[in-house]
Amino acid sequence: DLGDDWTQEPGDSMISDLRIYSSALSTSQVSDLYYAGLGSHSEATIVQTQFGDGEPPVSSWSFEDGTGTTAHDSAGPLNGIANDGTITGATWQSEDMCLSGKCLRFNGTSDNVSITNTLSGIQTVEFWVKPTSSTASLFALSSGAYITASSGVISTTGFTGANIYVNGKSSATLTANQWNHIIVTSS
Repeated sequence: DLGDDWTQEPGDSMISDLRIYSSALSTSQVSDLYYAGLGSHSEATIVQTQFGDGEPPVSSWSFEDGTGTTAHDSAGPLNGIANDGTITGATWQSEDMCLSGKCLRFNGTSDNVSITNTLSGIQTVEFWVKPTSSTASLFALSSGAYITASSGVISTTGFTGANIYVNGKSSATLTANQWNHIIVTSS
């Protein structure tokens, strides 16, 4: 279990559709999320009703806003707590740059999105990323739990018995300059 404030400061990359679950996802749920995302990665209704043993994500940021300094949490209000994030430095990208809809570009040094509420019982983190390098920081919680890639191999710190999935399959291989769907779920 992870419980913490979320601070996203990835390497030079674009990020879309970040979701955090309080339950571990099964292999079939991971695959379903990946294939749903290929058509339109912001299928909020499907995700909120179907995954995580029927539980919606604790928080979900689609980054569809396209403007402003707030990343709105679409799942939080369903759970009674909106975990809207404050965007610092990251820039909105046009739809032609993103997988589907809008996304955020991070410079890899000082850009981040932060929330002030504590997220507890985190079992799964899911997101789409298009890194410019196969060595990058991908996701970080302020407690020191994080997901990174080195020479194209994804690793985690602070996740209990982490299972890593890339593009719907059990894999830890990240490809630079293309969209990768990443899910890290505790066993």
